[in-house]
Amino acid sequence: MRIPSHFAKYAEYEGDPGWSGKRIGPTPIRDTKSKLVSFGFDIRYPDMAGLSSPDLRKNKEAFSIFNTPWFRGFVTTGVNFGDGGFLQRMSESMGKMGSLQFEKQKEKQFGLEVYTPIGVDPQTRNPQRHIDDDKDLYIFRDENGVVQTYIECTNVNHDAAPCKQFFFLLPRAKAKITLSYRRGLLSEWKQMQDSVSKLILSFESL
Repeated sequence: MRIPSHFAKYAEYEGDPGWSGKRIGPTPIRDTKSKLVSFGFDIRYPDMAGLSSPDLRKNKEAFSIFNTPWFRGFVTTGVNFGDGGFLQRMSESMGKMGSLQFEKQKEKQFGLEVYTPIGVDPQTRNPQRHIDDDKDLYIFRDENGVVQTYIECTNVNHDAAPCKQFFFLLPRAKAKITLSYRRGLLSEWKQMQDSVSKLILSFESL
């Protein structure tokens, strides 16, 4: 697999010491046969441009956190991928997230199941009791009820509130994708997921 350098920030390979460790010995020579375990990138919606030029870097800096079309992606693969049960476990643990308990809402939003914290006013976000991390959860399931997408959005009352979206590239690749974007882009979750998936899978043919 060959990945353009602007789409391979913070690349980590199998055998690397990771963020907390210290390499012993010289850095190995990397080539297309080296096994990646993770990498990240900045990307612009909807054209999926990366930070490949000074003009694009200036474009990213021209926006504020409230209106930026730029978001971040992170790929976890190889030995770091795990057993493929991450999405299901996250959905099953919704009732065990610290002080938060969630209830499913009757109406879907943007094609997603919506889960909101019990004890939080949905309009004002004021808790009836102290809650450290007020957030909403969104889930997309396939026709068999299997979780395909899991999203968490913090409930700061503006469009810059952060969301994290998780999905897999199965069966094409054993890779978990994490997208981080402002809540104002939540309505575009499916288009972003499809476009990022297509982009990453295109690296196989480079």
